[in-house]
Amino acid sequence: MKVYFDETQKERGKMNTNYSNLRDSLKSEGFEVDIYNDFPIQEKGLRCDVLVFACPDGSKLQKQEVEALTNFVEKGGGLLMISNAGGDRGLRTNMNEVLNQFGIEIISDQVKDDSNNEFNMPTHPVITDIKPHPITAGVSEIVIVAGCSIRASSHMSAVAYTSPVADPPNTPVVIAGEMKKGRVVVVGSYRLFSNYGAGISLRNNRRFALNIFNWPVSYTHLRAHETVLDLVCR
Repeated sequence: MKVYFDETQKERGKMNTNYSNLRDSLKSEGFEVDIYNDFPIQEKGLRCDVLVFACPDGSKLQKQEVEALTNFVEKGGGLLMISNAGGDRGLRTNMNEVLNQFGIEIISDQVKDDSNNEFNMPTHPVITDIKPHPITAGVSEIVIVAGCSIRASSHMSAVAYTSPVADPPNTPVVIAGEMKKGRVVVVGSYRLFSNYGAGISLRNNRRFALNIFNWPVSYTHLRAHETVLDLVCR
């Protein structure tokens, strides 16, 4: 089970610095974790189960990279795309060019909640509207730190929503879904996974993070097992 953290797009989330607690948690769960820094991104180089973009900042994917990532997912890869307040416009990125292929769009806004938040900070909304899904197993509340909202088509699952009094209200901040043989998860807050600001330590954030990584991996291994059975039964 291999996870690559991309570092070709000037990501704010770095595996060996502010994401080191997440890295160590994944290793303790049996994941092999490594940095991906081959530029430009090519499909043949994505020899992993899950590829992570931890909040690209001031960098844009080339057309052939968008195609490589789309093919990676459609052929069975797991993609975790993480953004931040401001979305593509605020970060000067084009992650939506990939996500639009799967019916998902990161919104260029910032989620705030004056009534339901951590540390009395409206930019740290506590999310309790959690829908049943494998990535929300054992999760009743998460904190979206300095995050944005997300929009998705009906074949993708919105699994976490802002409260009715948030800005914007009743709006998805986490999307998960399947695309052909692969799976995609989009989260509107890179600091949810971070060591700093206690992001990964807040509420059920750590459990949620581990669920996210286990979900596409379990699917990848299931597909591989089904392929073997198909070959044996022929």
